[in-house]
Amino acid sequence: MWVSALLTLGLAACGTSNSSTIAMQGSDVDLTLLAGKWEGTYEGAQSGRKGTVSFDLYTGNRVAEGKVMMNALADPTHARELSIKFMQIGGRKLTGNIDAYSDPTCNCMVETEFIGTLKGDLISGVFHTGPQGAPKSAGGTWSATRKK
Repeated sequence: MWVSALLTLGLAACGTSNSSTIAMQGSDVDLTLLAGKWEGTYEGAQSGRKGTVSFDLYTGNRVAEGKVMMNALADPTHARELSIKFMQIGGRKLTGNIDAYSDPTCNCMVETEFIGTLKGDLISGVFHTGPQGAPKSAGGTWSATRKK
């Protein structure tokens, strides 16, 4: 069974539907475990940035659409849309990357990697961010709950 994902890690209040298309990787069983509507939050430990997380997964093919809204809860008027570049699920572990973006704190290009663990109707995990090509030194936590 092929599973398609519509992934939006973002802020509903921004009201944009522009999202990047990414390939979902994982077994049919693992992808099926993610089917549903998910909502949650993220928070950067060092940066203090906060935002909402939401994604919807539907049966179909292995393509996802997704985005992240940076600073969405701290200051919605200055929220920035970031694109998810890659996602994979295996053994109830979700991993992915966000396209490089200009970080307002260091005014440099940074990359973000995220990891989460699926437990029933909850995915929780961490993310790590750092300048392109350098170790990921900053990070935080994220979680999402299946809303059915």
